[in-house]
Amino acid sequence: MDTNVHRFGFFVQDRWGNKTDTIYQDIKPIFEVQLQKSRFQEYKLPGDPPMWGAVSKAWDGRYGWEACFTQQIAGGNGRIR
Repeated sequence: MDTNVHRFGFFVQDRWGNKTDTIYQDIKPIFEVQLQKSRFQEYKLPGDPPMWGAVSKAWDGRYGWEACFTQQIAGGNGRIR
């Protein structure tokens, strides 16, 4: 998105279709630059899950099964809550 002012509308809707009034705001996006991925590095913390591969797969631009780099903890159901 360019850095010109854009008009955005926002509302909240629940699963039954109830929704709030729409509020509008003029917003000027900030200028963004992609970070240099060559400067990224792994930093392990206590309690991190076992790794299947290199953490660098998280930012190598690849998607799909080969991009997975962690194991699910035993007993987990694989769903994000």
